[in-house]
Amino acid sequence: MKRKVIVTSVILFIVALLALGRRYYSDVYTNPVVISERELLETEEAYEQLCEDIKADTAEYDFTVLINPLYGGSSSGAVAGELREADIALSVAKYVKAFNENSDVRIILTRTGNTNPSMEQRLEIFSLVNPDIILDICVSEDTASSVMGASVLYDDTYYDYHLTNDRIADIFEKSIVNKTYTVAKGIFPTGNNEKYSFIYGREKPAAVISCGYITNGKEMAALSGREYRKNIALGILDGIDEVVTTLRNG
Repeated sequence: MKRKVIVTSVILFIVALLALGRRYYSDVYTNPVVISERELLETEEAYEQLCEDIKADTAEYDFTVLINPLYGGSSSGAVAGELREADIALSVAKYVKAFNENSDVRIILTRTGNTNPSMEQRLEIFSLVNPDIILDICVSEDTASSVMGASVLYDDTYYDYHLTNDRIADIFEKSIVNKTYTVAKGIFPTGNNEKYSFIYGREKPAAVISCGYITNGKEMAALSGREYRKNIALGILDGIDEVVTTLRNG
């Protein structure tokens, strides 16, 4: 009898532990408030590390390009199935940095992982870096699934007679289409669209590169593949080289 009581007590203890474990897992990993707090912490740590890495690089460069992959973390941007704008933007941005072979050009990203720096943090990186060129990377969406193609937006409040932002946008539009053979959707002013507020009013050569329409079946399939993202990155690098050459000769 005594043995039965002991066995029963042990079983009840194990069941209680399992219940507590499930509750802890639920609270920590599925509670949106706790996830948000964890994400903020991870973002802050990644941001601080990025700032340290930027300061630690004491090499001299002729030009600095700051690339801002939109969204990140639980902020997905446009979504199609398991495909997220945040992931596409980061993937392309990282390929641009990885494929850069121009030792005169330094490429810095505002985020390097699945975190979502605040606009204030992204702008602090902008101030720290003081870039010569700013690029947003994103994707587009449309209610009409037939709409597709790469497009580039620009801040029409910035003007420099050497190289205007609409000309920069045209350079990137052509360089990306030349590498991907996608449809050239065109270049457009950002207006006051909050989505592109990172480049707006910075008084720097800047462009928003939309890699394509996530709502188009053909383009969605292309954007899900590494090779297409790599080709977009190579197109962006060609555009950077042309903009840098123009600025240098201006």
